[in-house]
Amino acid sequence: MRKIYRVAIVEDEAVWSDALQRMLRTFERENGLTIESTVYTSIETFLATYKERYDLVFMDIELPGMNGMDGARKLREIDTTVTLIFVTNLAQFAVQGYEVSALDYLVKPVNYNNFSVKMLSALEAIGKADSKRVAVFGKTEVHSMSIHEILYVEVYGHHLLFHKTDGSSVDACGSLSTLEEELKDMGFSRCNVCYLLNMKYITKINAQNVTLADGTELQISRRRRKEFMDEFAVYIGKYGRGSSTPCGSPS
Repeated sequence: MRKIYRVAIVEDEAVWSDALQRMLRTFERENGLTIESTVYTSIETFLATYKERYDLVFMDIELPGMNGMDGARKLREIDTTVTLIFVTNLAQFAVQGYEVSALDYLVKPVNYNNFSVKMLSALEAIGKADSKRVAVFGKTEVHSMSIHEILYVEVYGHHLLFHKTDGSSVDACGSLSTLEEELKDMGFSRCNVCYLLNMKYITKINAQNVTLADGTELQISRRRRKEFMDEFAVYIGKYGRGSSTPCGSPS
């Protein structure tokens, strides 16, 4: 099945968002791709509706209300891996992009040839992210699931329940310990004997619980707390979160 690339354009001026969409259509035809794009006119609206993972985000830096750089920091609290390209009138505004792991930037007015080069780089980055998949053995079928789709995994009896970022879940067979070993280098950590969670979706940690991007709270066991916090610190050091205090201070 052909992959559908999901692209968000965060741009308050229709002339520029329309131009980006036209270039996406041209790039789509030239490369035999399927691309779905959604336009947001403010960071606040974009972040408030960010429930499903996009493959690529084009973000204007100069926006009314929250600017693009601050918006990107907030985005990284939700999604640490989505490919991000800034769009700006002045290149010097985009040089801070390393702080939020931006792939690149485009300067207005955007030239299609330049756009095409940046899109090819973006596809390469997206491909690397999508290559991280896990086989999930359901009752009657096997699912190939991207690790970015997994919010957390819950064990009950001899079954695993994969809770996905879109709100759905998959019932599967297997051992949580075996899955933990498989995903240990992919940003997953076990906060107690029942839950293995995707650390990219952590939004808050306190003395007893960890909160995920959809509002789910999972208990941190006393026995696992130090190891869990150490693993999270390593994860932050490796991937960053675009914010100096992404989860607050554990109390």
